[in-house]
Amino acid sequence: MVSPELRDKPALGVRAALLQLGANLLEVFEPYDSLPLPDGEDALESSLRRLGTKHMAITVPDIDQARAHLESVGAEFDTEVVTGSTSRFFFCKDPDGILIEVIQRVCSWERRL
Repeated sequence: MVSPELRDKPALGVRAALLQLGANLLEVFEPYDSLPLPDGEDALESSLRRLGTKHMAITVPDIDQARAHLESVGAEFDTEVVTGSTSRFFFCKDPDGILIEVIQRVCSWERRL
């Protein structure tokens, strides 16, 4: 069993669990105060028609190169590059408006977990 690292992210209004298996990392968010789904949106039929997810993240070896490439193809950005204690990242949107978090690790996840 993998033990998650649990973190509060008050500025984002969420708690997060980081799960690691080898070099792969999965981050799962739980909002402090989630909003209810609109009427009918909890039905399977409407859920299957909803595009994608609300947020996903990918890791890249060079955050500046990734951002420059996305800028060159006209991506819509929600943040500048943010430097944290363990990573550099930014948020952009895919063509359907789904948030994509692009992350460059600046230290080994193994040292954190």
